[in-house]
Amino acid sequence: TLAEFVEAWEESGGKTWVAGFDGTGGGECHWYCPVIDGADFLIDGEAQDAVTVSPNPRNGEDAWDDECQSVKLPQFAIKQSDTWRFAGCFQQQFDEAGVDNSFTSFRDTNASITIKYADDCPDGTFTLPNTSSWTNQVNAISAGIAATVADSKENSAYCTIPNTDPPIGCAGLPTPVIFLPDMKWRYAGFRLCPGDKTPIEFIYNSDQRQDIVLDYNIKRTPTRLIDRFINERTGESRWVDCNTGIQIPFEELVNGKPLCAFPCEMTYPGQPEIPPCQSGFLDGCIYDENGDKQIEGVTLIYKFCEGKDLPQLQYLIAVGTDDQEEVQVPDGGYFGDCDTGEPINPEEPVEEIECPKCPELDVSAPFYTTGNNAEQAVTFPHEAGNEGN
Repeated sequence: TLAEFVEAWEESGGKTWVAGFDGTGGGECHWYCPVIDGADFLIDGEAQDAVTVSPNPRNGEDAWDDECQSVKLPQFAIKQSDTWRFAGCFQQQFDEAGVDNSFTSFRDTNASITIKYADDCPDGTFTLPNTSSWTNQVNAISAGIAATVADSKENSAYCTIPNTDPPIGCAGLPTPVIFLPDMKWRYAGFRLCPGDKTPIEFIYNSDQRQDIVLDYNIKRTPTRLIDRFINERTGESRWVDCNTGIQIPFEELVNGKPLCAFPCEMTYPGQPEIPPCQSGFLDGCIYDENGDKQIEGVTLIYKFCEGKDLPQLQYLIAVGTDDQEEVQVPDGGYFGDCDTGEPINPEEPVEEIECPKCPELDVSAPFYTTGNNAEQAVTFPHEAGNEGN
């Protein structure tokens, strides 16, 4: 009955009233129920834009009653107003990582990558299938990491033009969301939660080259604050981005919660230390032993790693495109400036040491001089109590 309907409404915080006979509602009986923004009002399981009761229980001047009269209604289900309570603040961060395919070649045979971890965790190794292009190769690297690094998430191949922040995509691959230093063109990207078992080094081997240290970088994302709300009636959780106020979509949840979300009172674990390497690239041409130019438009990729005597080198043309090719310097030849022909050799970066600054002297204070003669004399600021010293 309508009375039962009203009783259920009142129990869940709803209100009832009768519209006036002056034309503002024609005497219909109306209900108002507070509902969470975006929630559905259901009748027989179907969402309703508006609810009407027919026939009208009262008409005309008699509509000024405190309560609507009872009227038989069809059987239907009511989704009651739900009460959501705040259930805590959460912080979300990821460790974004990338592994570059520089210093390799998709034409190599019997290629494999060994993943090294800190804290004496056992290494992991996966083999690479023979592929027909650089893009197919980096896709295979991405798949290998997904299968071997158990905690890796959102694995994908990307491409970025070096030193572009924000990144600029290339080679028909997705543009990465976050800038990772050292990534050059195609690379395999993945995410980890802080505290996950995290690689520190990727070593490439094949029939053509051995013990190649791949460019690898990892960077922690900015913190995203998320509030959790729990439905007191159903126990359902909702997660709301604190910055935007927008509920996080269900498809972004893993086991009912945002990925890598920890209570705000927790401290995130630090990142493992990656063995230091310095890499870069130079543009030039390849010359033969007589100084005659052989190949133009060459990019030299180089890498210096601690503990290794010689840098890793790779010479490429049409770098970053589908036509990218590896080229070689002939015996007795060299890599040099395309205009002058002068050899170009990558130099290991030298760490600049900042010298400490001397404290500034108070030139307004009196000075006194020490020393036996003018050439040895040194002048110091005068301090009270030093008279005669």
